[in-house]
Parts: sequence; C-alpha cells; structure tokens
Amino acid sequence: MVKKILVALAGNPNVGKSTLFNALTGLHQYTANWPGKTVERKEGIVKYKGYELKLVDLPGTYSLTAFSLEEVLARRFIVDEKPDVVIHVANATTLEKDLYLTLQLLELTDKVVLALNMIDVAESKGIKINSTKLSKILGIPVVKISAYRKTGLDKLLDIVIALAEGRIKTSPLQISYGPEIEALIGRISSSLKEYDLHGYTPRWVAIKLLEGDQEILDLLKGFPNGTDLLKLLAPSISTYISKKRVRYEPLCPGCPSRQKVKQGEPICMLIAAKRRTIINNIIKLTVSGLKAESISDTLDKYILHRVLGPITLFGIFAIAFAFVFTIGGLLSDYVSSGMDYITGLLSNYLVNRIPSLLHNFLINGILAALSTVLSFIPLIFVFFLVYSIMEDSGYLARGAVIMDRFMHTLGLHGKAFLSVIMAFGCNVPGIMATRALESERDRLIAMLINPLIPCSARLGVMAFIISLFFPGSIAVVVMLSLILLSLSLVAIIGSLLNKLLRGERGRELIIELPEYRIPSPRNVILLTWTRVRDFLERAGTIIVLGSIFIWFLYTFPTGNFETSYGALFGRLLEPIAKAMGLDWRAITSLVFGILAKEQVLAAMSIIYGPDLSTILRSSWSPLQAITFLVIFMIYEPCIATIAITKRESGSWLWTLFSLSYTISLSILIGLIVYNVGSLL
Repeated sequence: MVKKILVALAGNPNVGKSTLFNALTGLHQYTANWPGKTVERKEGIVKYKGYELKLVDLPGTYSLTAFSLEEVLARRFIVDEKPDVVIHVANATTLEKDLYLTLQLLELTDKVVLALNMIDVAESKGIKINSTKLSKILGIPVVKISAYRKTGLDKLLDIVIALAEGRIKTSPLQISYGPEIEALIGRISSSLKEYDLHGYTPRWVAIKLLEGDQEILDLLKGFPNGTDLLKLLAPSISTYISKKRVRYEPLCPGCPSRQKVKQGEPICMLIAAKRRTIINNIIKLTVSGLKAESISDTLDKYILHRVLGPITLFGIFAIAFAFVFTIGGLLSDYVSSGMDYITGLLSNYLVNRIPSLLHNFLINGILAALSTVLSFIPLIFVFFLVYSIMEDSGYLARGAVIMDRFMHTLGLHGKAFLSVIMAFGCNVPGIMATRALESERDRLIAMLINPLIPCSARLGVMAFIISLFFPGSIAVVVMLSLILLSLSLVAIIGSLLNKLLRGERGRELIIELPEYRIPSPRNVILLTWTRVRDFLERAGTIIVLGSIFIWFLYTFPTGNFETSYGALFGRLLEPIAKAMGLDWRAITSLVFGILAKEQVLAAMSIIYGPDLSTILRSSWSPLQAITFLVIFMIYEPCIATIAITKRESGSWLWTLFSLSYTISLSILIGLIVYNVGSLL
C-alpha cells in the first residue's frame, strides 16, 4: 500500500517556490480555490520511493501575522490541515530576510525543513552557508538545493519522508523575548487556556495579540466574554523595560502602520526587533563571504533606468505581440481551416439524418461557436508562452517597478500596479491582489481601475480581430496602441479617483526582485499549459451554455433570424451602434461578453454566421474594427469580475459604479474614435 504524506510549501514571494513545485510535481498538478475564497490554490502529486507526497503550494508571504489574506491562508492551512511536513523555501542569496518567516513557522509547528534554494547562485557570488551549523541552531533539517537546476531534490524528498515517518527528530529554536515581554506572554497564555483557540497554542495566540494580529483579536471578540477578556488584558500591557517606565498601546493598535506612541515603541516592534537580533546572530555564525555585484545588479542599472527602462519594456512587449501575431496568427489560420473542414463534413453527413432544427442547433449553434473560439486558442497559447518566459526569466517583476514610477507621476499608488499586472492574466485575481494594499482608499481605487485592463481572454479576442484586418508589424502597432490607451485610461481614472476619494494613502511599493536567469523550458511549458488548460476548462463550460442560450434567442419564436428575440433586442440598440459606425449585430455580440469575454466571439459566430473571418472582412472597415476593439477593451467587466468587486468592496454601490462607468466610458471613447477617424 502506498503511504501518503501531506507537504506544504511555504516561502517569501520570488524565492523559487513555484519553480520547486513545478520541478517536483511536473504535470501531476492542478489548481483550485481555497475553501470559501477566490484565491488560487495549487496542489500536486510526487511519487517517490513508494510514497505519494501531496504538495500544497501556500501563498507567498513574508510573515505569518494576519496583515493580508495570504498570511491567514498559509497559517490556517498549517493549523487546520496539519501537514506532515512544511518545506520552507528560502533564497540562499537573501537568507537574512527569509529567516524571519522561518522563526515564525517554528512557533507554529516543529515539522519544518529549511530548503536553501538558489544555492548555486549564492556560491557564484562567494556566499558560503554552513548548513550543518544552521541546522543545529534552528533545530530542524537544512538542505541545499537548486530548484532551477534540479540539484538536491532527491535529498530534500528523503529528509521530508524521514521527518514525516519520525526517523528525524526536531527541536525547534525557542525564542525568549526578554523577561518583561515573556511575563506578559505568560499572563495572557494563562488567561486563554480555557478557550477553544481553533488549533493555536495559548503562547502563540498571546504573541499574536501583542503583535496586533487582527484575526486573533476577532477570535477573542467572538468568545462569550471575549470583549471583557480584552479589557482585562489591556492594563497588563504596561510594564517597566530597561528600568524606564514605558507605556505600550493596548494590544498594539496602529501596528501595521508602524506608528510610535509618545512613551516608546509598540510591543510588536520590540518582538520584531528581538527576532531580527537573533537572525543577525545566526547569520554571523553560519554565513560567510562578501556579496559581490551580480549580473542581475549590473543589468538592473539599465533595465530599471528611468529613461531606458520604459523604452525596454515597450520594446519587449512589442516583440511579444509580434510573436503572438506571427506564430499565433499562423497557427490560428490552420486551426480555423481545420475546424471549417470538420464542420463541413459533419454538416453534410447530418443534413438528411436529423431534423433541420437540430441540425441548425449543432452546426450553427454549438459547433460554430466552438470553432470560432478554438481558432483563437493558438493566440492565447502564444501569449501565455511569452508571458511565462518573461515571468520565469525574472523580468516581469521589473516591469512592475518600471511602471510603478510612471503611475506615481499620475497620482496613483505604486502597489496598485501589482494588481494591474495580474489583471493582464485575469481581472479576478487582479482585484484579489488589492488586498495587499493597506489603505482602504487605495484598495477601492485599484478595484475600480482594474476592469480597464484587458485580460488574457480579451487580448485573445483582440488579437483574433486585429489579425483579420492588419498585417504583421501594423498589427503589433495596433495592439500596443490599444494597450497604451488602456494604461492611459487607468492613469486618468485613477488620478480622478485619487482626487475625489478621501483617506490615508498606503505605503510605497515593496517587491522582491528575483535574479535574472535563462528561462527553463520545462517551467515555461508547465506554466503555459496550466494557464491554457484552466482557460479551456473555464471557457468550455461557459461557451457551450452561453452558445445554447444565444442560439435560442436568435432562433425563436419564429425560426427566422430577422424576427427572433435576439434581433428584436439588437435593433433597440441600433441607434447607439450607428453613432459609432457599427451595426446592431456587433453591439448585441458585445452584450454577451458579460458571461465571459471569449463568449463575444462565440456570439458573433452565431449572429453573423459560421464563416466569421470572411464575413467580418467583407462587412467591416479597419476603422470599424478598431472602434469595436476599443469598446470591447473598455466596456463592462464579466460577471466573475462583477461578483468579486462586490465581495471585495462590500458595496453594491461601488460595484454598480464600476459597471456603469466602464460602459459609459467605452461608448464615449467609441464615439470619439469612429468620428475622429472618419474625419481623418
């Protein structure tokens, strides 16, 4: 019988955690959502020496204090799911920073293995780490690995299995925070022993209370006499330290903004300082060698330059879209031709074998929609391929830093651009990423501008239509111009909201910049395939169900397209369409984008006809195509984005505002583009 082991992967962002996950699991991985959340959860299976290891990739986090959803999810998994082993993936080149999370993990569980990733990069810089001494000090196994080069992975798995089986015993480092704070921790712990702490230990809860952990504060408030307990504990958090009376804010409110109180530092600062002192001592004892300037440091002088940086970013995106339109466009033509051939064969075979209504439904409803959507899958694949190369090379994080400066000049908060970067993949995780912003005001602004960013589905549809009307290099220019328009609108709307909304701005952008490296073909293919597969699984269901609904609208009640429910609805929108140089069919197709953006092409294939490419080329001018694309890029978010906006903002008012302003803005820009274009 195969023995099963549950393993959690923890670590800071950009330490190579995902690279290790991909290297160990290969194709045996899948994504889902955390229970009750829309945050993605990655799981994978590793079969090794008769064991089946289930790996769960926890969200990247710098600590385990509940200042973000990612931190709460990571620690709740460790407490609730009780993994047999937690692998803490640390960057060997920045070990001092990563050990802060190690110490917090050791306060939560003793089943920890420290994996020193990128050890090859560290050694190339002259950094030497005494892993034996580090293991002895921390009281846990320490393994040197390179996830990118796949070195040390077998040893890591051997240690994980041995730890899970109890053949390796750990004795985690116990931190003493000093007599005064330890006395406070002891008194609070004693008061908590009678309560159900949801799997946490009284000592751990006491420390988190002193750190101002919001989840733990809410936990205590939920007890029958929790509020009274907090009032009883508050006076005890005043004590003598260093023979000087120092008053501490009760339970450290205001801690996330690192504000000082008049009489001294908040207790959480002293706790953090104690951890830093211990880490500094550990580094002195276990790490030697000077950190020489790396190739990444040298390249960043140019890549992150105020002038050269944006130019380089623009050039890289130009090359990326050139690949999308050349290679992706070529593959798209092959798929389109193949699907047309298959559709023709099926149509001829079924025409006299099934009722005409069913034939119409299968050929002009389901198959026509799927054929059109499948024809732009190559464009999506090439886009994700290029995106994965940029991510695996370490450049994508630099793009966020470069654009951070640009956004600041227009009054937007720098951290908000991280959600903008994520929105190019999907607006839903882009909006979820706003949780990293400390300020409610900044979070709301980031949510409201996010739908203006074209997600991968929109980009796929845009690439498909652009490729019909514009050749090679012109297609790249058109796509880049549309993206620049999108970013300009983000900046303008963000600046207006920045002036209109009151409230405190959050802290500046803090992002870990990984080392540059040659992208691993395996990692790139895995990242690309995972994203394309998720897209196909999601789009497939929505497109089939949506296409059935659309076919019904344009077939009934008479069986005649011109007198169908859909045609009657479309003609109501005709005045708006004509003002922008479009027909009612185009505007009606856009309406169905609320289901999913790829549904627009499926709707067009039903409304215009199966041979969509030929029909559009003959019925639209390039100006009409650009007008349609501008409207499509800006207008209503999909239903999933609407739902997550409501959930994250907690307000139907702001959700409806997001929906109404994007539709109004798309009509306004569409009118300007078509009418100015007609004059020119």
